[in-house]
Amino acid sequence: MTGVDRTWAARYNAGEVLQYTTGSKAEGIERGSFATVRSVDVYREEERDLAVGERIQFTAPDRENRIRSGDFATVERIGYDNALSVRFDNGNKQQRRRDCHRENS
Repeated sequence: MTGVDRTWAARYNAGEVLQYTTGSKAEGIERGSFATVRSVDVYREEERDLAVGERIQFTAPDRENRIRSGDFATVERIGYDNALSVRFDNGNKQQRRRDCHRENS
């Protein structure tokens, strides 16, 4: 695998074994240690037109905002900056910034 290939998550497959040539104190990774790829998530940014009342489905989990993959919501408001106000099927409401909408591919 080339240096450029190593930077693309889509080039990895579950079960492959990686060796870290440099470590990371922040991540607790020792230099020369090994790891096995468990899964690979790849995202593709995509522009879409949405309207108030439209139903959307989240295709990736967002633990920070307590959103599970597969959750549905209804667009209640679209702000001047394209921020969304959504109501989830469980009744919870959230404001979603324009830059945090991702489509799982």
